[in-house]
Amino acid sequence: MKSYYTSPLHVHNAESDIDALCVGPWFASLTDFFIVLHEIFAKRVEVSDIHCVKDAKVPLMMFKFERISVDLPYAQLQVTTVPENVDILNPLFLNGIDETSWKSLSGVRANNSILQLVPDVKMN
Repeated sequence: MKSYYTSPLHVHNAESDIDALCVGPWFASLTDFFIVLHEIFAKRVEVSDIHCVKDAKVPLMMFKFERISVDLPYAQLQVTTVPENVDILNPLFLNGIDETSWKSLSGVRANNSILQLVPDVKMN
């Protein structure tokens, strides 16, 4: 069985999951996310159990990547291109976004704030 502790995805055990965020430019809609990205993932052997949760407060795609669960919401930024090293904590990216994108970004922003308040504890 694969060791999750040495996984390049850095999860701690088989029950752990990864909460990620997909961001795209203004012309890539949530519908594009659910159709195009779903098609791309469906062709990958590493990806299984893809489910689109379109009616949630924060719509997202759930899937397994190499048997590790991933929750992937989408945020549509008001930019023409998204740089590879985009800083989604920059408040400039909040300008003009829709409510769904705001909710998707809020989760990441809240987690970042919590991490700044919690001391860095080394795990053995």
